[in-house]
Amino acid sequence: MPYNDIHGKFDLINKLREIYHNNNKQLILIKEFEENYRSEDAIKCTINKKSVLFEIECDLAMSNSIILAPINHFSAHPDEEEILIDIGAVFKILFIIYAYTNVSLLWEDLLRQMGQYDKVLEYFTKLLKIFNETENNYLEIHLYLGDIYLEKGDYDEVYKYHFYVYEALIKMDPPRFSYRSVNGLCTVLRFRCLYDKVIKYLICYIKYLDKINSRKCCAYATCLTNMENCYYGLSKYDDALNSYEKAQNLLKSYYSTDHFEIGRSLDNIDNVYRA
Repeated sequence: MPYNDIHGKFDLINKLREIYHNNNKQLILIKEFEENYRSEDAIKCTINKKSVLFEIECDLAMSNSIILAPINHFSAHPDEEEILIDIGAVFKILFIIYAYTNVSLLWEDLLRQMGQYDKVLEYFTKLLKIFNETENNYLEIHLYLGDIYLEKGDYDEVYKYHFYVYEALIKMDPPRFSYRSVNGLCTVLRFRCLYDKVIKYLICYIKYLDKINSRKCCAYATCLTNMENCYYGLSKYDDALNSYEKAQNLLKSYYSTDHFEIGRSLDNIDNVYRA
């Protein structure tokens, strides 16, 4: 939870000292930060540093200590959910994923496009040995491996790697979900016509999106569509039609009426009526 309090700085310092208690170099930097850092120095931290993308989750009903104001009606993209956060707000870091270098990703992507899946698998398997299970890179590598096995059509391996990520995230406090892992699991289960299991995974993910107030995201609409494809496969046409229509209404807030996603949604609805 965010809070507007000077104690946030000291909580961060104490946590860093706990992590780096055996690293004198880092402890000196932490002491320097404690004594000299001012909020107006924040911009200096961005110079010659790597870019960072933050995904902020906040329960608006529980944020009583700071001001959070919706400003999407002032935006050039009013359909997007935009929130103005109070100056001095502090957020707790729950999860970090480090991106690999562009060169590594380009090399891996080139091999995939050439169909050299075994070499890509060898590359990421070696990376897996570099990190231990407590590092977030470890989960990211599992996702890459699962994606590659999906392209190879090895569904047992896809399920193994994506389920590892799924299980690791839901055991966190608070529990988390990765759309990529959920989608990987559901792809395998749909291929095996295990629609009931797919629906259970998607319902869990949708509840998670509800909890973090992300009902308007594209992933939410995609989950509804995928879930109702399963209802269609189970011949539960009323349930399928209900969520197809919900998904279409949500997609309309993102896409123009001539977008292919809208057309595909209408086609799904038409298939239900024809069934």
